[in-house]
Formats: sequence, structure tokens, C-alpha cells
Amino acid sequence: MEEIAETIIDELSGYWGNRVKDFVEMVSTSTPYNRLEMAFTAYNFMVVKLTVEYNFVWFSQLNSGALLKFTNTAVPLESITKALPKVYNEIRLRIPDKYLEANGW
Repeated sequence: MEEIAETIIDELSGYWGNRVKDFVEMVSTSTPYNRLEMAFTAYNFMVVKLTVEYNFVWFSQLNSGALLKFTNTAVPLESITKALPKVYNEIRLRIPDKYLEANGW
């Protein structure tokens, strides 16, 4: 699971650059199946939770303990690069334009 976590962090950092940080691995297990939960900060504004189960990925906004999913379907782990533009747009829609402009994003 450590390799998967490193790959995901590299993919997210490569796509978003300095707009994502503070990656925290919350759950990592391969028993009884592969499961990884990570959280990261996007745009210094929101916490995003990433869940990997059975080699599928879900992105959600972690908001007061509630998860607000960015996509209705899971994304195959090997296709995470293709899903990043959609997740990127969903995250930006939830952040005020004035905040993004003030920070140069």
C-alpha cells in the first residue's frame, strides 16, 4: 500500500503543484483487501479525502465529518490521471472565486 500512496501523492502533486499539501495517510491495510484512506489540503481551503478500495479511487470533501463525493462513480486506480481534471474542476467549484484570485490561483 505504501507504493500506491507514493504514486498517488506524486500524481496529485504533479497535476496540482503547490495547490495541494499536507498529505496524511489515515488507513493503510492489505487485509482482507487493499484499502487506503488519505487526506490532503487543497488550495489551503478544504480537506479532501481520497479512498482506495479494491483498486478503485473515490475523492470526497471532508466537511465536519460528512463526505461530499466529487464523482458519482469510482475511478480505476490505473486511470487516476484521467480523473484528475474532473476532480480538479469539482474542487474549484466549491471555492469562492475571490479567494482563488486573491491567492493567485
